[in-house]
Amino acid sequence: DPQLRKEIVALLAGNPPWGGVLLSKLGDPSLDPDLRVKVMDGLAALRPLTPSELSMQIHALGAVGRSAEARILWLKSLPNDQRALGEAVFDGDFEEAEPIGGEFAWTWDSGAGVDLSLEGGQAASGNQWLRIDFSGRAIALSAPSQRLVLPTGHYVLSSAFQDRTNASRPFMLSVTCSSGGLLGRVELAAGKADAWKRVQSEFDVPAGCAEQRLSLAFSARSRADAQIAGVLRLDDVAIRNSLP
Repeated sequence: DPQLRKEIVALLAGNPPWGGVLLSKLGDPSLDPDLRVKVMDGLAALRPLTPSELSMQIHALGAVGRSAEARILWLKSLPNDQRALGEAVFDGDFEEAEPIGGEFAWTWDSGAGVDLSLEGGQAASGNQWLRIDFSGRAIALSAPSQRLVLPTGHYVLSSAFQDRTNASRPFMLSVTCSSGGLLGRVELAAGKADAWKRVQSEFDVPAGCAEQRLSLAFSARSRADAQIAGVLRLDDVAIRNSLP
């Protein structure tokens, strides 16, 4: 009932003691995502959302295929200096003062045997670069990774890197469709340990792929392959439109 929903949203806007419980119920995956969007949009029209409410609204928009709107909303929630990093790849130059969290930022939970940190000086672009330390343990890379919202089109994925690891195979930056399927990748191969190398590769985003994910990946053929030690430097990760 639209009228009942409107009245409930008006009550929620007043921050009643039961409001948190009701809003937590909106996160139930069995709930109609359209209803979740209508409630959160209605609440946002009446008062500023809390960080947890904003996150719920962003997830709700993504669930109904409005990922581009969700990313814009997330960017607007950031301070001006962080918002300025919001190109197709958010902060592909790794210039953020401290790791930024959020739905469309880099993920930093890299898994066992891997440590991520921001380093300054001698960057390929800007002032900082991403340092990725490998301890020698077998890895299963889960970061860095980032949620993308690229329109249908033809693109170029590029990056600068220095590989100072003992990896027997090249690392890769890959773009996959969130609904499944590899769209493109670039190998971080044939570089020198003491100099930045730039690589790039073209790929297409087809119709129907409204959301994508950019990830650092490593394809190990055996457990021995996955036991990597050393440092990988990454910088100037970018995606730009290209004529087909």
